[in-house]
Amino acid sequence: MLINIFFAELKGQMLYKEYLPHLRLRKYVECYWKFVIAPATNDADAAPLNHIFPPDGSCTLLFLSMASFHHKGMVFVGPTTVIKEIPVFANSITIGVRLKPGCSPWLNKVDVGTIINNAIQYQPYDINEWQQDFLQQLSLDFDEPQVLDNILLKIEATSGFEPDDRVLKAVDFIIAGNGQVTLPEIAAASCASPRQLQRVFTTQTGISIKQFCQLRRLRKAIIDLHVQHRTYPEMVTDRGFADQAHYYKSFKNVAGYDIRKFIGYIGQIEHIMV
Repeated sequence: MLINIFFAELKGQMLYKEYLPHLRLRKYVECYWKFVIAPATNDADAAPLNHIFPPDGSCTLLFLSMASFHHKGMVFVGPTTVIKEIPVFANSITIGVRLKPGCSPWLNKVDVGTIINNAIQYQPYDINEWQQDFLQQLSLDFDEPQVLDNILLKIEATSGFEPDDRVLKAVDFIIAGNGQVTLPEIAAASCASPRQLQRVFTTQTGISIKQFCQLRRLRKAIIDLHVQHRTYPEMVTDRGFADQAHYYKSFKNVAGYDIRKFIGYIGQIEHIMV
């Protein structure tokens, strides 16, 4: 099986990989991603694993295939503001469409404020035709984001959904600055007053501007350390922390999680990121 060969080359059992969507879709979608766990080689590997994932403040549409259980399904995840743990299994793949904050109504009309740090499990009768088709072709070897591009470009052409331009500009500015931007700077980039922007941003994304900035700064610090393998002195200097202890304290305050436990887990995952 190709996935076994691939993981053998990576010398690991878990892979996280991101893909950029088609240029026209980047208005709504930050990235596609996949998380794959290789088939179990022994009984111990077959036991469920507590997957630990950091918050990103975004809504994500998930497609899940668990080959060992012959199960495929969908979940819509609300904005995450703290680190979460979920059980995952060997021989499985999850594909995520990470929507930009403020764009969740494009793929799900639920009030985003009601699903913060929560998720909606799709029932079989909730899954529409294009979603069923994508699930049917989903396998551990999936590596073709163009399939999602083709589907979502058709939706983009017919949905009529338009995100609030002020929120979209704020989100893009915060992402580009890795959260290390001020409210006056964000407001100026969004062509809105700080007070007006704060109100509309929270209403449409479910989280505050301050929260989103903190989450993006934390995300970049994690990438610096555990994906790009930069040193702590390099990271704290670039991310604006006073020192390593300040980063640890900020991690706990923002993510609400034991950093030692997180570090022990994330090192087991091979990352390929955009």
